[in-house]
Amino acid sequence: MRRAWWRWALVAWALLVLGGCGQRVQEGAGAGGAPPVDTMLMAYLSKARAVHRQADMREEDGDRKGAVAELEKLVTTPVPGGDRPMQEAQEVLADTHARMAELRGQMGEYDEAERDIERGLARAPKVSFFEGHLIEIRGVIAQERARKLAAEGDKPGAERERRKAFEHFDRAVQIQDKVIERLLPDAGGLGR
Repeated sequence: MRRAWWRWALVAWALLVLGGCGQRVQEGAGAGGAPPVDTMLMAYLSKARAVHRQADMREEDGDRKGAVAELEKLVTTPVPGGDRPMQEAQEVLADTHARMAELRGQMGEYDEAERDIERGLARAPKVSFFEGHLIEIRGVIAQERARKLAAEGDKPGAERERRKAFEHFDRAVQIQDKVIERLLPDAGGLGR
């Protein structure tokens, strides 16, 4: 089981930017006159963290189907913002769909995994970490499929899926390079 440290980094990031989400009913002013916090979004992010922890526990027990079932609770629940979901909620859902797709790929449920990726991409902001991660998971699934086909003796099918995996990984790298370049413009995107 892989621990997804970046999920918790995402939650921390969302907590830092919540001051800019003042379009909804808010509770009290923050300490030192800081902007108030959007309580609905905070509750949603807390729920997401708890659901992902439940999925972690299912994975620890070797129960991938159970982990997916836990995550389904999150993707089928009302989202802050309703018909116009808040960006942070969209990103949490995109990430959750990526995790569901990866789990389904590990179970050989490739068509379902692809549906999860498509649902996640529909929520992910374009040229974002989330879009790149979903494309990366699409590559992981193609890689899993290639291994399965190779084990079954389908060398041409396995090679076709390996090529797809490389293409998806290349696209994920390109997206993440654009994200990095956008976030580090003074360094030319090279982090120097």
